[in-house]
Amino acid sequence: MKVKHWTALAVAALVVGGSAAGIGIARAHGGGPGTGTAPQKAFYVDITKVRPNKVRIERRASPGSFVNKCGNNEEKHRNSDNHIAAPGVVNAAQHQHDHVGNLTTNGRSNDRSLLRGGTTCVTGDKSSYLWPVLRDLTRNGDDAGQPGGGKDGNLGAILDGRVTLLFRGNRFQQVVAAPQGLRMTTGDAKPGENGPGNVRVSWTCKGFEDRTTAKYPVCPRGRSVVRLLEYPSCWDGRSLDSANHRDHVRFPDSSGRCPRNTVAIPQLDMTVEYAVPAKANVAQGFALDGFPQENHRPDSDHGFVHLLMNRAQMGDVVRCVNSGRTC
Repeated sequence: MKVKHWTALAVAALVVGGSAAGIGIARAHGGGPGTGTAPQKAFYVDITKVRPNKVRIERRASPGSFVNKCGNNEEKHRNSDNHIAAPGVVNAAQHQHDHVGNLTTNGRSNDRSLLRGGTTCVTGDKSSYLWPVLRDLTRNGDDAGQPGGGKDGNLGAILDGRVTLLFRGNRFQQVVAAPQGLRMTTGDAKPGENGPGNVRVSWTCKGFEDRTTAKYPVCPRGRSVVRLLEYPSCWDGRSLDSANHRDHVRFPDSSGRCPRNTVAIPQLDMTVEYAVPAKANVAQGFALDGFPQENHRPDSDHGFVHLLMNRAQMGDVVRCVNSGRTC
């Protein structure tokens, strides 16, 4: 099943709440901050035991899709900074982020520095895309004694992923260009502290894209672990950012309609696929990096994007999505 099709399945699962069932047990942490305690067994589920999603695929006013080819972080561009949530702070995230797109992203980054930087995107897009790494807990990592790694409770070998950045449209509206400099986040790195209100999690396995879960999926032998980060796509038309990095952009409602006083922009779906080694593809064999107090819970998955496409690059995305093409 193609990425753009299983995206709709994952979103529907989140809307009905079925994929998040049972994750509430994660509030009981298995260890204190910085202990590197293994995730709880209840954080994992056999994907073959997850019920298929019941989804009706709707027609869209802007039915196209655009894949932004930015590589798979072959450069190993990783750090534990977050220039959007904590500008200027070193190791603000207390966990490692993978990056694609801009090659210079760190805690000191801003529009000006990023626009001077290089990029992994074939279009020349200077945007910064970042998300927490996934680790194989059965193997030792090379940052066991470093901030963002073992010093903050994140142990194990970092897994390389295959990344797809897909922009798609809105059910009710044609999309307009997202502005250069727009900053967004999705998910919540601290659901144990903040509650489930901002959690947007979808995990599945290759070949089982009609089954999504808020837990880590244990996949059949030879099947990759897949995670989806869906970004908000309803912009207030004015602000490039907000204090919580959420209020200026919203998600469509359950029907797919943007809230009043917002306009539809191309929706980014970030998919990352991992060939988790067989030894690690068992309960407690792999887990996300996260803040120490969150104990590597799967619903702490999150991501950030700092969009810096120029007018021509964003125009290509908008025309492709609105015209119904696959680009």
